[in-house]
Amino acid sequence: MDDRGLTQDQLELVEKVRKFRTDVIDPLEPHKREWIEDPDLRFPWEVVEEGSRRGLRTLSVPREYGGADASMLDLCLTVEELAAGDMGIAVIFDQTWKIANTIGSMATQEQKEWFYPDFVSDHRFLLSIGIVEPDHATDVFMSRHLAEMDHRTVGLNTTAILEDGHWVINGAKAMPSLASTAKLVVVLAQTEPDVPIHEGGTYFLVPTDTPGFRVGRIWDKMSQRLADNAAMVFDNCRIPQSQQLGERGRARHFPMTSGGNIEAGATTLGTARAAYEAAVAYARERIQGGRPLIEHQAIGMMLAEMAIELEAARSLIWQAASAYDRGSTRTPLQFMAKWFAVEAAVKVCMKSMEVFGGFSIMRDMPVQKYMRDCLSFLHSDGSQQSRLMLLQQRMLDPEETFFASGS
Repeated sequence: MDDRGLTQDQLELVEKVRKFRTDVIDPLEPHKREWIEDPDLRFPWEVVEEGSRRGLRTLSVPREYGGADASMLDLCLTVEELAAGDMGIAVIFDQTWKIANTIGSMATQEQKEWFYPDFVSDHRFLLSIGIVEPDHATDVFMSRHLAEMDHRTVGLNTTAILEDGHWVINGAKAMPSLASTAKLVVVLAQTEPDVPIHEGGTYFLVPTDTPGFRVGRIWDKMSQRLADNAAMVFDNCRIPQSQQLGERGRARHFPMTSGGNIEAGATTLGTARAAYEAAVAYARERIQGGRPLIEHQAIGMMLAEMAIELEAARSLIWQAASAYDRGSTRTPLQFMAKWFAVEAAVKVCMKSMEVFGGFSIMRDMPVQKYMRDCLSFLHSDGSQQSRLMLLQQRMLDPEETFFASGS
């Protein structure tokens, strides 16, 4: 192990991903590619396919099905490196890992044998998940707590009704990542009326060529532009009962059970790291007052603060990932890691823009892209406020010991 505690395999994984970034992502010039107007032409399929050939798309798949059985720490190391190249590309891979991971943890043996062979063999097989709706967003993630605190139910408008051994799904999802490029979507629908979503929601596996499913509006975004976000529409979408994922009416908190909060933190960390590295390079080259910017104390202190923020975020992410890998899937560390990393990333990008000064808002400069991308994670995998609310709820529990002094 090195002085950070990574194994030799993990060090080799980082080097493998870094080579992929320099060989494939950097030559794509994401800061130019992202402004292609047509979303179909903009989407980086060549990167997805090459990443898949190098084993990156299937990292979270168990070895018995042809994947790498990567740990949460492995995934965080990988997505940080990908996001240092481009956040949108990092989201494409990470979204697919998270959903594949959740399918693996919830699926029956028959469902695994139905899903994994096609997924592993098809380099263009991406995944999406439909949770957020036009009228329901953070309240879905907070449904249990809102129902308890406000004495009201929080349900979904997307419904699934069982008819003759088939589920019939109707409704819409607002803006899931990869909705227009995925070959399989996991959708959360209300199966039990008049109860909170955590009691009445069920997940389903829906291939995107299923009659009754269609892609709605493809959103034009200021962030993560190489990853698509689009609406999902279900119009009497009929699937076999065998495509129900997990128990009926027992919807689980997807980002927590999949480790999504931790990976979200690592994604913003990678982009913020790129902003920091760009600022350092610029400060060494830019001459003001007869010397490089980095020699000016005000600039040097900002760069030092940025380095501290990044290192603290990385330490918390790795701690949360290690806890997850030990089986602690419900530890508050997940929420802490996501919240802190996003806050730190936004601060780092803002300071990077200050280093670049007036040039920071020019599209030729990378720092404005890093800023735009990191802002998107303020509301990804749940809002920042929802993470704090979930932590607050844990603290109100008299049996909670995690927050005890010295925990």
